[in-house]
Amino acid sequence: MIEDVTPSIGEGVKSLDSYGPGRFTISGQLVKGSIIISEQNLIGWNVKTFSELNIDSFTEFFALEDKPKILLIGCGQTTQLIPHEIRNYIKNLGITLDFMSTGAAARTYNIMHSEGRQVAAALIALDEDDT
Repeated sequence: MIEDVTPSIGEGVKSLDSYGPGRFTISGQLVKGSIIISEQNLIGWNVKTFSELNIDSFTEFFALEDKPKILLIGCGQTTQLIPHEIRNYIKNLGITLDFMSTGAAARTYNIMHSEGRQVAAALIALDEDDT
């Protein structure tokens, strides 16, 4: 099943249009696999399952020149507790971290963008079995 989460977001801003098994649609473009998205950035994310998460999983995010104030992590089908070392590391960068299911993170990302907030989302793509 494909979930449409199209927001009302300004032109030129990366919007998350929909998500489904193994993929996302970003500003009309189909992207397969997990992603990190922010207002101006879209990065393929090499994380396939929640159990793969570690500090090194966020190398691409840490390299962003304009880091957002909020990072949402989409954990897959369900919300899971982010490991303590990751939470502390991100907090020490001055970034607020929130974690939830991928669907909730996708919707929250769009809402926060529509409110003008500086947010990024690291979203683990759902498996075929998750839908």
